[in-house]
Amino acid sequence: MRFLWLTTQCPFHNLATEAYLLQNSDEDIFMLWQNANSIIIGRHQNTLAEINREYVEEHNITVARRLTGGGAVFHDLGNLNFSFFADEREYDIRRQLGVVARALAAFGVRAEVTASKRVAYY
Repeated sequence: MRFLWLTTQCPFHNLATEAYLLQNSDEDIFMLWQNANSIIIGRHQNTLAEINREYVEEHNITVARRLTGGGAVFHDLGNLNFSFFADEREYDIRRQLGVVARALAAFGVRAEVTASKRVAYY
């Protein structure tokens, strides 16, 4: 499995990298990344319904849309994001999250995998 750690904190760059790899890579990849203050909107969401536009503009928060579905989330440098890229037939969320849990354990952080089924979010 290839490991990528993106050093940019630009949500547009990071989301574009994720989209590119999803659409163009046949490798198994584990990617770590962080975004500066930003709200990341899911593929099918109405941006204006998800954000407080006045607050976002007042606090200079970047708003970006990701390729995948799901809800709106706030990112800042206090969270670490990860993405797995693998053949859909071989992707197993318990196995992939086990990688994360073991890495956290190496830093003394207890993590538990509770997902129970195969999922794909593209």
